Amino acid sequence: MTNPVWLAVAAMLFYGAGGPLMRMSHQAGISTRDFVFIASSITVLMATFWVNGESEIFSGRLPVSRILWITIAAGILLTLGFIHLNRALSEPLGLASVVLVISSANPLISSLLSMVFLNEAKKTHLSMFVPGALLIVAGTILVGLSARSR
Repeated sequence: MTNPVWLAVAAMLFYGAGGPLMRMSHQAGISTRDFVFIASSITVLMATFWVNGESEIFSGRLPVSRILWITIAAGILLTLGFIHLNRALSEPLGLASVVLVISSANPLISSLLSMVFLNEAKKTHLSMFVPGALLIVAGTILVGLSARSR
């Protein structure tokens, strides 16, 4: 499966199934720190045995330093997002049905940054993108307001 749309659908399904399991782990007493450690360890283990593509790091051909720093920055930002998602789900009022929808709006920020810094605006139909993005913002706000405080 190499079609980007189907890969994105697979990511959606994996994230969708994993979210409630994160909440269940926290409800069972797993701390945010322990969950992040376990999930990160699994990521390292899976990356070690990944069979799709060649590793630049393990082949001895490290990427140029600028690209390596960009990759490290991306890893830090994604890890911080993962930590905050887990912290939100570990709270008593951290409803998975609300927290996961709000956090799942993150691609909107990525899309906007990609349009500016990767020059992707020229490759999209802005007349379709903008209304879709506004619907995501409106939906995220409505979902956020739907949580009862008790």
